[in-house]
Amino acid sequence: MLFNKTLTNATAIRELKTFIGFLFSSTSFSDIEMDIILSEEEIQKTIGEEIYTLADNHYNSNRFGPGATFKTADETLLDSLVAHIQLPVALMAYHSYSATNDVSHEKTGRKLKIDSDNEKIPFEWMLIRDEEAILNKAYKTTDRLIAFLDKQLKTDPVNAIGETWGGSTAYKLSKEALISSAELFDSIFPIEKSRRFYITILPFILENQRKIIGATITPEILSGLKEKILDEDELTDADVKLIELIRPPLALYSMATAVQRLAINIMPNGIFQEYFSNKFTAKVKHEFDLSVRRELIASLRDDAKQEMKHLEQHLAKLAKEAIDEDYEAPEQLRIDPDTKFVRL
Repeated sequence: MLFNKTLTNATAIRELKTFIGFLFSSTSFSDIEMDIILSEEEIQKTIGEEIYTLADNHYNSNRFGPGATFKTADETLLDSLVAHIQLPVALMAYHSYSATNDVSHEKTGRKLKIDSDNEKIPFEWMLIRDEEAILNKAYKTTDRLIAFLDKQLKTDPVNAIGETWGGSTAYKLSKEALISSAELFDSIFPIEKSRRFYITILPFILENQRKIIGATITPEILSGLKEKILDEDELTDADVKLIELIRPPLALYSMATAVQRLAINIMPNGIFQEYFSNKFTAKVKHEFDLSVRRELIASLRDDAKQEMKHLEQHLAKLAKEAIDEDYEAPEQLRIDPDTKFVRL
């Protein structure tokens, strides 16, 4: 664990307060400890076990903290790595902890204890805003952590962090994708350049790349492009053109898969979607309207199919040129200058 190295409550809470300033000093670390453990397991899914283990080993060594003197450059960087991981973990843990800390759990049931003369219970919409703000900070600080890892790999790929991140499964998977970064994905489909979201949907990108793109351009051509990218070989103009045509449909198909599989709660009593009716009301669970999801998935896939036509036409042109035949492009959507209608 990246907290409570000294195994003392006061020190552990002071450490947490470094990242969560509004945490009360009277909080018992044992009450939030399980939330921290679960949050650390969650962050490992994003950055990989290799990087987390590197940070954990350093944190629990005698070279971490202000007590360690004459630190090497690598040790200073590892201090920074620990802090970069601790911040989103602390925020995610507090978000989870606060949800159950609003009431006390006693043998006679759950109770709400409040000083009625000096305190008031916040409206539920206030609680929702607060929870959203904490969760948004957790997401942004996770993006900040990944940006830190990427920077270390770019500036010094042989230091402890750069080497570990570059060799991690999480990083290698992104290099296998023809949309290899959040920034690239955002240029096609806006995701606020969220690295966390990109890593979440990365399996969908790889799935659609294999099933749809690979089937279109052939697995051999796809494998060749991936090998060039992984080996950092120089791409030809033809490679660049092909990748540019692949990315738009790949992004759209991946988003369709994400909409199909994410953002709903599957419970024993049904499938639900969370929504807010307005800023003054509580978040409620509404029985999920599958037709809405189907329409959105269909719309994304229709857009992807339109983009695929450009790729297919390019491949058809290459095939004709390979046998010295002229390629005649299909008639495109255009405006007829002599009439007032769109010709399809």
